[in-house]
Amino acid sequence: EAVRVPLKPLLSIMGFLIYVVRTYDWMTPYLKGLNNVINGWRPGYEDGWKLTGRAAREHERAQEEAERDLTSGSHTMMFRRAHEENLDEVVPVAVEPEAPSTVKVFDRLRRDIKALLELTSSEDPLRKRIRSKEVLVALYLPGDASGKGFGSALIRREGVEYEAGVWRCEWHDQSSNFREADNLVRRIEFLVRGGLRGAEIFIYTDNFVFESCYYKGYSKTSPELSDVILRLYKAAREGGLTLHVVWIAGTRMKEIGVDGLSRGDMLDGIMAGMDPLNLVPVAQGAGQRSCGAVTEWIRSWWRNTPDWDNVQPWGKTPLVEVTKDNMFELKDVVGSRLWALPPAAMETALEMFAEDRVAHPWNAHVFAVPHLMTHLWRHSLGKDADLSFTVTTGNHFWARAQHESLLIAVVLPLCHSPAHRGPWVLRGSEGAV
Repeated sequence: EAVRVPLKPLLSIMGFLIYVVRTYDWMTPYLKGLNNVINGWRPGYEDGWKLTGRAAREHERAQEEAERDLTSGSHTMMFRRAHEENLDEVVPVAVEPEAPSTVKVFDRLRRDIKALLELTSSEDPLRKRIRSKEVLVALYLPGDASGKGFGSALIRREGVEYEAGVWRCEWHDQSSNFREADNLVRRIEFLVRGGLRGAEIFIYTDNFVFESCYYKGYSKTSPELSDVILRLYKAAREGGLTLHVVWIAGTRMKEIGVDGLSRGDMLDGIMAGMDPLNLVPVAQGAGQRSCGAVTEWIRSWWRNTPDWDNVQPWGKTPLVEVTKDNMFELKDVVGSRLWALPPAAMETALEMFAEDRVAHPWNAHVFAVPHLMTHLWRHSLGKDADLSFTVTTGNHFWARAQHESLLIAVVLPLCHSPAHRGPWVLRGSEGAV
């Protein structure tokens, strides 16, 4: 029988830890197990995880069928008359089931507790550095197509440190994701043991799995990879490091020249004298990188009428580009917003967007962001976007030389729905049409 624990103490613990992780952000991935236990009793959850996609739709259909079979005295839907708006229709309002006094413990919580005990093992609280002393760029590539070699480069003010080699025979049985992650983490651990303190490190890799596992703190399929990720967090804690793991396209990694290290090629990219500071354009927006071609393309379809002789912008308001100069003064900007800011600035940009959307709900927003540093913005932007699509590189305004694809997201204006009584945005229902 599964172990059950009281729910209320867990809520108190979570409330305390939410404030702790505002300082020690390397603890954040290991709160997921606690969150799963706290919310695992809710409808639409399985083993602590919220159902998504096809599984979520099947669960909703099963719930609807079950509700139709329930009697009026035991169902979980109540109806009230929307008398405030003098409407004649009766509006259904979902009532959430009452929370149980105890909840089931899942394996993820046990693993997270062990990780948190290791990360908080020091007697005195660690100091969190706000501004780093040194910025390093670490480039890591697991190897060539044969999977027998690996190469990495570390860019510091003193120059470029690189290493290349081949995997030992006993490592061939390990998964490529594990080999890549372990080699990189060993490099970071070596730097910390050598005295590296208070540095900010940008780790660029073409391994999407490693980037995903780092920000989630674990791998669902590989406990060994989860242990490697924990070692990386411990190294960051010990050295007071600020880590940014950023996925980049394999074509960009080849252009940089690290790809050739796994084959002993020392004559490409940075190894041939390429400026390391221009490796990955995280500080350049889509418009700047395309010399204005992206913004021009967006304005070409942001219009009400197909009549080219009488072109009017959609919503009859101009599409104003948000820049670093007006981003903090949006109250003075009139018209819909075009956000084509650098990926590194998107975390702050989304904060400004959230405030502006509440203050000016009648404005529409268009985002054009290259697929870099997506951990800062993709999840939040995906929740707010009413429409989003990806533009791959090609012979058009987003050329192949850009390497990573471009995300376009459209956020439509907010409008009032008299039949809606919830505090959230209404989507995916007849009332939203």
